[in-house]
Amino acid sequence: MRFLAEKTIKQWEDGSIPRRAKGELIKKFHEGFGYTPTSNTFAELIAKKQQPTPDQDKYLTDTILEYWNFYNDVAEPTDTQ
Repeated sequence: MRFLAEKTIKQWEDGSIPRRAKGELIKKFHEGFGYTPTSNTFAELIAKKQQPTPDQDKYLTDTILEYWNFYNDVAEPTDTQ
């Protein structure tokens, strides 16, 4: 079974992303994938109780990394053209 990558889960749980930003990310996830605001799908994916779809996996991996980089002051790669 394929679950979210450990790196993604650690970035979510390491305390770098503030609570308010986590709430925003969860809300966007629920809206984007058609879940109700009270759905526990996001929590089940993080807890490895549910497998993500390929789209959910990509979205969560990319979005959690984006938020983690922002709150850890990691510079975005620049276009070198």
